[in-house]
This record gives sequence, structure tokens and C-alpha cells, in this order.
Amino acid sequence: MKHATETTLIPTVPDAFGQQGMLQYLWPTLARASLLLAAILCVFWARSHQSNDVFFRSSGEQLIRCASVLGRIVFFVQTDDRPPTGWQWSLARVPPIDPWEESIAKFVGVQLTVGPAELPTGSTRLRVRYRTIVIVLMIIPAIYSWQRYKKKFRTLPR
Repeated sequence: MKHATETTLIPTVPDAFGQQGMLQYLWPTLARASLLLAAILCVFWARSHQSNDVFFRSSGEQLIRCASVLGRIVFFVQTDDRPPTGWQWSLARVPPIDPWEESIAKFVGVQLTVGPAELPTGSTRLRVRYRTIVIVLMIIPAIYSWQRYKKKFRTLPR
């Protein structure tokens, strides 16, 4: 009885009219975009320890603020009676102490605070560490690379 010594490949059947479909481009494009976004966020992560970038906008009813400070992004929404403005940017000093107390939420890297706990009435704050965002963004490229690695070595003769 003979055993096969080579791996046999079954050719994929193309779609109608010889097309492979758009899905063959979606996964690599998503992996590359995720990797690029992770690299950009690493730059902002390093910058957040030297300066505090704040983007904010007032709609007349609420103030929306996004700050990059001390290794995290902070989204803040509160009721506001200021006149409406477009998106604005400001640069501030980094606070000398970290106002985020040690907790499980800080370790995981995500904290949502709604209501008047330590915030003004009618406000919401979401803190997300850059580390957490970068780890989540690196999942897609890691899976894509693993699949390519397995596919490459599955087609080699043994």
C-alpha cells in the first residue's frame, strides 16, 4: 500500500466570469489599515507624555472634548450653554500627577463614568488607554499573518 508523500492542492473554483471576488482583498486591506492605525496611535501615545492635546467642540447644548493625556484618550461630553463653535484644538501641559486612581478599570484600560460621580451634572467620560487600543488593533494583523504563515507551510512538499 502506497502513502502519498506530497500535499495535493485542490484548486479553488473562481466565480462566474473568472472573478475571484472582493473578499480576497478585504482581509489584507483591513489588516494593513489596522496596522497603520496602531502605528499612528503609538506616536500619539508617546506624545501624550510630553504634551496634552485637546480637541473640543460646543454645539450650544453640549460640549464634546477629546484629550490625549498621560498615555490615554479621554472622551468627555457634558451639557453646556456656550455659543456653538466648530472643532478647535488646544495644547496644554501634562498634569504632574495622574488623576486616574489605581483600579481594575485602569489595569484593563477602559473606564466609563456617567453622571455626577466626580463629574459635573449631565456629563459622561470615557477613558481608554493607548495600550488597550493598540493591543485590540494588533489582533487583526496577527490573525492575518498567522493564516498566511499556515498557508505558506501547508503548500510546501514534505
